[in-house]
Amino acid sequence: MQSLKSIALVHIIYPDATDKLGERVIVKIDSGPGRTNMELLARLRMIGVYRYPGVPNTTAVSQETDINYGPFKSAYRENLEKFAADREKCGKATTPNMTLIGLFIFGGTDPETGGNYRNAFEAAFAKEKCLSAWRKVGAAPLTRA
Repeated sequence: MQSLKSIALVHIIYPDATDKLGERVIVKIDSGPGRTNMELLARLRMIGVYRYPGVPNTTAVSQETDINYGPFKSAYRENLEKFAADREKCGKATTPNMTLIGLFIFGGTDPETGGNYRNAFEAAFAKEKCLSAWRKVGAAPLTRA
C-alpha cells in the first residue's frame, strides 16, 4: 500500500515523467530503513524515476542544501532585526501578524512602515547558488562518483 501512495505522489509531482531519455527523474533519498522496497523501486523505475541513495552517516558533508541554509538564516535574521527596528521607530507593534511573515523570507515592503526587506530565499536558494552547493559535494553534475 505504501508503494502505491509513493507512486501516486510521484505522478502528482512529476506528471510527465517517463522512462525515456530526457524525461526521467532522479530522486536523492536518505539511506534509512525501508528504502529498499523492491516492489516500489521496480515500479518507480518503470515510470522513469531513479533512486539516488545518500551515503549513510555523512549528512554534514553530503547534504547539498545545508550549504545554502547559512546565508538564508543570515538574511532572514537581518530582515527580522530590520523589521523590529523599523516598527519600533514608527511606534508600531513589533510582533508580526500572519500577513507580514513572508517579508522575512521573500522580501518586500511593510505597508505600515514602508520598510523594504530583501528576498532571503532568493539570496540563498537561487539556481546558481544551489548548483554551486551541489557541485561542492559532487552532486552536479550527478555522476556515479
